[in-house]
Amino acid sequence: MKSFKMNLDNIKKITRINKKIVFHKLKNKLTNKLIDKLYRIRDRKISTYSFDYISFFRIDYSKAFDIKELLEVDCNKYDLDSFTKQCIEHRFKILSDSFVSINSDKSYRTLQDRFYPKLVPFSTKCYNVISDDYKLIDWQRDYNSDFNWKYDWYKDISYGNNSGNDIKVPWEIGRLQHLPMLALSFRESNSDIIIKEIKNQIFDFIASNPPNFGVQWMTSMDIGIRLVNLLFTLVNINNLDNYFNPTELELIDSYLYDHYLHIKENIEFSEGMRGNHYLSNLCSLIIYISFTEDNTGKKVLLNKYINLLEKELSFQFYSDGTNFEGSTRYHIFTSQMLVTVDLILRNFRLGNLSSNIMNNITSFTSELLEFDFPPQIGDNDSGFYWSIINSELLTFKSLKSIINKYYIVNCVHNYLDSGYIRKKYDNFDLFFKCGKLGQNRKGGHDHNDNLSYLLYYNMEPFVVDIGSYCYTSNFKERNKFRSTLSHNTLWIDGIEQNEFSEKINEDMFWMDTDKSNPRIIINEKREVKGEIEYGGKQYTRHIIYDSTEILITDNYDNKLEKQINIYLAPNIKVEAVENNVYKLWNDNNCIYLDAMDTIVNLEDNDFSPQYGVKTKSKKIILSSRKDIITHKYRDTIES
Repeated sequence: MKSFKMNLDNIKKITRINKKIVFHKLKNKLTNKLIDKLYRIRDRKISTYSFDYISFFRIDYSKAFDIKELLEVDCNKYDLDSFTKQCIEHRFKILSDSFVSINSDKSYRTLQDRFYPKLVPFSTKCYNVISDDYKLIDWQRDYNSDFNWKYDWYKDISYGNNSGNDIKVPWEIGRLQHLPMLALSFRESNSDIIIKEIKNQIFDFIASNPPNFGVQWMTSMDIGIRLVNLLFTLVNINNLDNYFNPTELELIDSYLYDHYLHIKENIEFSEGMRGNHYLSNLCSLIIYISFTEDNTGKKVLLNKYINLLEKELSFQFYSDGTNFEGSTRYHIFTSQMLVTVDLILRNFRLGNLSSNIMNNITSFTSELLEFDFPPQIGDNDSGFYWSIINSELLTFKSLKSIINKYYIVNCVHNYLDSGYIRKKYDNFDLFFKCGKLGQNRKGGHDHNDNLSYLLYYNMEPFVVDIGSYCYTSNFKERNKFRSTLSHNTLWIDGIEQNEFSEKINEDMFWMDTDKSNPRIIINEKREVKGEIEYGGKQYTRHIIYDSTEILITDNYDNKLEKQINIYLAPNIKVEAVENNVYKLWNDNNCIYLDAMDTIVNLEDNDFSPQYGVKTKSKKIILSSRKDIITHKYRDTIES
C-alpha cells in the first residue's frame, strides 16, 4: 500500500512536467544505471586518484592575487585572529550556533583499512606530508548528531530520510571555505603555525577522501565549491614554492584535477528541472580552467563552459534579474557564484559575463543586501560560494562592495517575475510576496508564502519570515517551516496553499500541487493588492499607506475561524497598550500594531535565522470569523 501511494505521488509530479522532459529523464535514468554499474566496478579495481594513471592539468601559481583585495574583504585583525585560532584548534560552528570539535577519534591506519587497496599508495604519500603533532579531522561526520557515514562509493551512500542526521554538516566543512581566510591570515602575519596548519589540512583532506568515495564526493556543487576555495587558498599564499615543494604541488594539482573530472562526469544537469547546483558546476569549471597553465585546449574548454553558463542564465533568471527558485537567499548565493566567475575572468583578462544580465541580477542582490539581515523569502540554507570568517554579515558586506564596484545597480523595487514587491513608506520597508511557484512549478526552494509580507523599520527587521531550519534530516520540521501556517498570511486550519508530502528526501523539494494562481491586481506607489486561490475560494490582501499608517486588509468569504499570523524578529518585544493596540519594540526602534476588532493571542515560536539554528521569538495571532480582517502599523501610538 505504501509503495502504491509513493507511485501515485510520482505520477502526480510527472503530470506537472513537460512530456519531453519526462522522456529525457527516464532515458537518462536507465542509461545512468548502466554507466553507474560500470563505474562502480572501475572504481573498485583501479585507483581513483588521477595521479596514479593519467596526466593532469597544472595550476599556474604565478596567477597569485590578494584575496582581500579581490573579494573586498573588510574584517578587523581581532576577528581574523580569533577565527584563525578556531581553525587551528579545529573548532567550528557548522550549521549550528554552538562550537564543535571536528577532530577524528580514529588513527590514519584505521581509516586506511576502509579503503580499497589501490587507493592506499597515493593516500599514504599525502598522509606522510602531514606533521606528527597534527590531529586528523573527521570529514564524514555530522558533528551535531555525532553520526558517521561509511566510506562507500559515492552513489551508494544514503542520507536524510527523516533520520535526524544532516548530510549538509560534513558537506559544509568539506567546502573548505575557512582555508582562504587562513591564507589571508598567513599573508598578513607570515606565521609558521598558520602555513603549517593550511598544509596539514589540505593533505589531511586529500589522504582521507579518495575521489568517488565517502560523503565529500556526493554532490558536484560542493566538490566545485571546494575546488574554488582550494585554488583561492593556494594562490593567496605569497612565494608558495617556499612552503610546498614541487612534488607536493604535483599531488595537489592532480587532486584538483580529480575535482574537475568528477564534476564533468557528474554534471548536475537535468532537462527542465535543474537549479543552482548546475549553475555552480559551470562556475567552478570556468574558474578552475582559468587558473590552469595555458595550452591549446584551454581556450576551447573555457569558451565551451562560458557559453553554457551564459545560456543557463536565461533559464535560471527571469528578465527582471530574480532567480527562478523562489528564494531570496538562493538568489544571493547564485549571484555570488556569478560575480566570482566574472571577477576571475576580468582579473585574468579572459572576458566577462553579459553585462546586461549581470546588472539585472546584481541589482536585486544589492537591494536585498541593503539590510544587515536580508529578507529571507523561501528557503535559506546559509549557503555561500566563499565565506568571510564564517560570518554572514561580513560575507554579505564583501559581496555588496564587489557589486557596487563592478556593476550598474538599478533597484526598481518591483520584481514581478518572481512576485517580490518592495514598498518604502518613510521609515518603513515592506516586502510583499505574490508570485508563481519556484523552479518551473516544482516548488524547489519556494514556500507556501503567497500574500505574506515582511516589515522593516529603520532597516531593522520587525515582521519576518521564520526561515527553513532543515531539509532532509527531519521531514516534519522541514514541512512546518515551509507551511502556510508559518508565514505572515491568512491561515485556516488544515488548508495549505499548496500540498506537500513527507515520504522521501525528494518530497522536501516538491510541492505536490500548484493551485494558488497568484495575481497582482494593483501595484501603485502607496498601494499593492494581490490575490490567490486558497481552499477553493479567492483570498485577497490589500496594503495601503496613507502617510501615517500601513493598512492591511484581508478579504476571504468564509465563516470559518481565520488566523492572520504575524511572526516577529527574536529581538522584538510586545506590550499591549490600549484598545487592541500593541507596542512592538527593540533597543533602537518602536512601532505600533493596531489589531482592530480581531481576537489577539501571543505565542512563543521558533525562528531560524540560519540553517540548523533555532531561537525563540514571538508570534501574534489575529483571529476572526469575519470576511474582512484588517490590521495596521504606525510609528506613533495615535491613529
